[in-house]
Amino acid sequence: QHSSEQALEAMIGLTPAYVRKSLPVPFSCWIRLLLSGLVFSLVGLILHVAGAHPVKSGIAVVAALIVRKYRRRRARRALLKSLVNDMVEAAYDMLADCDDSEGFAALHLRDELTHLMHPSDPGRRKYLSEKVWPGVVLEIRRDNRIRKSTREVGGKRLEWWEWISRAGKMNRRNRGVLSPILTKKNN
Repeated sequence: QHSSEQALEAMIGLTPAYVRKSLPVPFSCWIRLLLSGLVFSLVGLILHVAGAHPVKSGIAVVAALIVRKYRRRRARRALLKSLVNDMVEAAYDMLADCDDSEGFAALHLRDELTHLMHPSDPGRRKYLSEKVWPGVVLEIRRDNRIRKSTREVGGKRLEWWEWISRAGKMNRRNRGVLSPILTKKNN
């Protein structure tokens, strides 16, 4: 009689006592069940609070979104600044490496650096050219160690940059440290 009741319970539904005593459930399943129960409880609590205090909840959500957007923007700006600094240092190294009265057309230097940084990714090269390079140009145009002029290269008038500071050139050459971009090229 007792075993027929257990069989009947098993057919009708699994009681908690039957599950505890008769079903072998792996530990990982128990953990998943526990975590899903916690998640559902947390979601239920959040929905309950949001329903009870809709204005405060809306303000909290908007504030959280604003903070998230601000942090992402700050991270993007920090990355952009870092990339500009890396490209400026690499440009200085390449310009200082030129012999006297030699230099680079600014656009050729840009293309060389972007190809060194991302040789097989045109999307990243485009990002560097459109977003990072304008910051490099601003920095180099402010630097008095670089002569800025225009030259005709391949039938086009291009902005031309030459390193003219003897002390700076010797210092950059003698320091023996290349920018990370040029180090990648030489390996």
